[in-house]
Amino acid sequence: MTPQLSIRWLDPTGVVIERLPDSVLVRIRLPNGEVYEDVQFARAFPLSHANEYISVLRREERDKFVEVGMFRTLEGMPEAARRILEEELDRRYFTPVIEKIYSLTEEYGQHRWDVLTDRGRRVLTRWSGATRRALSSRGRACVGAMSPTA
Repeated sequence: MTPQLSIRWLDPTGVVIERLPDSVLVRIRLPNGEVYEDVQFARAFPLSHANEYISVLRREERDKFVEVGMFRTLEGMPEAARRILEEELDRRYFTPVIEKIYSLTEEYGQHRWDVLTDRGRRVLTRWSGATRRALSSRGRACVGAMSPTA
């Protein structure tokens, strides 16, 4: 028999998220009084719903985390708590946005992208077949696993 999974939905409105003193670790206080230290946050849908369905994970053992619950949305979360949560998510997910493409060339089966991102100008490479699949007809693209070149 397959165990039934359920999601514990957390209320963002009364949550307190703070850094532990003299530490990089994060503590969360839920509106019902529960407190968890050494928590991490993860997006269930990092690209399509970046500010929705945020999982709260607590460390159980050195390399094992257990889900405390999930925020459906961050709407209504106190600003200080949201700022720390977003800092932690930015640290976990490196997702620069391409703002301008200077050139896109193909050589030896690889595309070479010379781009301006929100984190500066970069040159990236990607195998040609993977690039073709990433481009959409709406003028947008989700380009993943590209290698920076020197």
